[in-house]
Amino acid sequence: MKKYLGIFVVGMCLILSIQVSAKEITYTKQEEFDIPEMAEEIEALTDNKTETVVDGGEKRELYRLLQKDAALADYNEKSIPDVYDPRKEQQVTSVRRQGSNTCWAFSSLGAGEMSLVRKRLADPSRLDLSEAHLSYFFYHSIEDPLGNTAGDGNQNISNQDFITVGSNTIFSTFALANWVGAANESAVPFEGLTVNTQYHDSVAYADAAHLQNAYWINFKDVDAVNVTKQMIRQYGGAAINFYWNRRYYNEKSSAYYFPLDPNRPNNHSVTIVGWDDHYAKENFVMGCRPQEDGAWIIKNSYGEDWGDDGYFYLSYEDSAVNAANTNANRARAYIFDFELADNYDYNYQYDGSAGAYNATNPDSPLTKIPSGGSIANVFSVQSKDVSHKETLKAVSFALFDTAVSYSIQIYKNPVNASDPESGTPALLVPTAGSTSYVGYYTVPLTEPVPLEGGDVFSVVITLEKESGGEVNFFVDKTYQNGNWVSFTNRVKEGESFRQMNGNWEDMAPNGVTARIKAFTSAGEMTAAKWLYLPEVWQDSEGNYLLELCPNDSYEMSVTVVPSSAEKELQWETSDPAVVTVDAHGKLLAVEPGQAVIIGRTTDGSGLSVKCIVTVADSAKKITLSDTFLKMQVGECVALSAELTPEQIVSEEIVWETSGNAATVDSSGVVNAVKTGESDIKAYLKSDTNIYAVCKVEVVKDSVELETRQTAVEANGDSVTQTSPSSPTKSANTDDVSGQKAGFWFMIAALGIILLRNGRRAVL
Repeated sequence: MKKYLGIFVVGMCLILSIQVSAKEITYTKQEEFDIPEMAEEIEALTDNKTETVVDGGEKRELYRLLQKDAALADYNEKSIPDVYDPRKEQQVTSVRRQGSNTCWAFSSLGAGEMSLVRKRLADPSRLDLSEAHLSYFFYHSIEDPLGNTAGDGNQNISNQDFITVGSNTIFSTFALANWVGAANESAVPFEGLTVNTQYHDSVAYADAAHLQNAYWINFKDVDAVNVTKQMIRQYGGAAINFYWNRRYYNEKSSAYYFPLDPNRPNNHSVTIVGWDDHYAKENFVMGCRPQEDGAWIIKNSYGEDWGDDGYFYLSYEDSAVNAANTNANRARAYIFDFELADNYDYNYQYDGSAGAYNATNPDSPLTKIPSGGSIANVFSVQSKDVSHKETLKAVSFALFDTAVSYSIQIYKNPVNASDPESGTPALLVPTAGSTSYVGYYTVPLTEPVPLEGGDVFSVVITLEKESGGEVNFFVDKTYQNGNWVSFTNRVKEGESFRQMNGNWEDMAPNGVTARIKAFTSAGEMTAAKWLYLPEVWQDSEGNYLLELCPNDSYEMSVTVVPSSAEKELQWETSDPAVVTVDAHGKLLAVEPGQAVIIGRTTDGSGLSVKCIVTVADSAKKITLSDTFLKMQVGECVALSAELTPEQIVSEEIVWETSGNAATVDSSGVVNAVKTGESDIKAYLKSDTNIYAVCKVEVVKDSVELETRQTAVEANGDSVTQTSPSSPTKSANTDDVSGQKAGFWFMIAALGIILLRNGRRAVL
């Protein structure tokens, strides 16, 4: 009987263990395909140049290619700190608790939320985007408000409900680009999401934020760890997929490490928010530890009562972020750059599903053009009424390729339905730039394009690679991914084109739509009359002056008058080695020096605003005017602090005291309160690791001070005492008595000396 009872107990423990593990493991369907690497383009370029990449040449070439992308123009490996933890500055949104298989939505929106916080577009303590909205409308497709995606969508073809079947960060990229989210949590709360939930169609596009850019980075790529760190510092976070099994999790230290295993598929999605290069390898599970220190700081979606207040530490060597993981499911970081949803009013698009046909069919001839060729989508303004006005401000496209240069031109009212370039060019100079990684890119036009009801306009994008060859652009196409999801794309003739050998080809017969979108704002464009920077100090000569320290970022906030005028400006810097500026006026201080930042209007008004930015070296040391003070009760001394190197930008110094013998105020004035010892500490508010200390000894009165001094001298010790400021006198009887006692003490001491001298003279 005992034997069977023991077997029963062991069996029940095993079942409970499996149940506990199952509650913590959520599975996300994984993509079974590879993503092109930047290294492939570098290799192609060096082959063309018949050069051998040695001595860091591969990195130098990477930097050159990356810095052609406006988002990475300020990339600098040397500026990346060893530790970055936004939690210390309360610059993270709250930890959430997922339900069923929705981790993919939590990780994607978690990264997007962090980008809004990082760009100072939202308060992290209040920002909460709806995972329920993204999860529901991903599988319940609604035609877009302009009616251009009728029949498009994503279908759950598994035998599971839409919550359980899940999705992944690949597909969430294109869902978010279609403005399927992100809504506010208050509009679509996660607590209300069940398999029987039915949201009204009007909620589908009631968004608070929109995806602007998405970067898919392979950890196997050149310098991928540093690039990912740079992206996290700029955009706040990165979604990743990894294999979760509690066996590899140390609950005491909230540390996780799964050894390299290319055959193990990922089953959970989370968000990287920071890192610690010095995180000790001893924190990981004994017997299964990485070889080196270092870990990513991960925001999970298991609630705040799990791990380190909802966070954990993932080893740099984990299989899912390991450069040696060459499986198609290998580690990738997904950067999601969000902006508030009020930046544009309308999204002209034909690609209504979230499929990644290219990734599943990377060799398809339907998704490529020769380098130097073009792709185009032709749109019709939503209204036929000529009194209806809109302004085209930006376009987007998606590439399954790396390091591609682009040139964008808008043609109004093409006269040949088979030729997107047969209209009138709307841009005096095409909008040009470059991409870095595979992903989705939104590009503000160099000048807005006015549109009215009845207009037809084509977005023509010319794509070119330095290495030549072909460019692989993302498309929307009807296809099935595995046995769990399918995608539908309805395309009509005259909507989407590609240029092959100088001839335009309509892609409708092949069921293909280029992932090109156009973003407009309602109303007519008004020319600017006046620009000013309300948050920047202006000197008597009218110059705007701004002071920063290295690695500081600052978003230029420009007021445009009248308010109806175009608010987008074209930004430039006189010295990117000192200060860089992106397309949205975001500054990054690189190194000490001075640069002039200019923002120019794009509405033809010819106005500009200029700001002189001075970057000062950050303080490395504090030196106090005194490092030791011996004071009487009631005495006060003013300490001063000198910063090294000398600052251009003022630093705030914080004063504090330990011990109760002395106090210190905010300006460094020390007051002796009672006998004893205290330490006066001065440190930088911006960096508490930079500080200096003054030790203070407080005695009762001058008699005690001299008695101690005499005793020290009698013992043969030498004491160097800093001369204090004049003590503050108090008219009380104790002070008078002390002065009298001191006087008689001095007379007695003098008599003893004279007496000794007299005796010596007699002898």
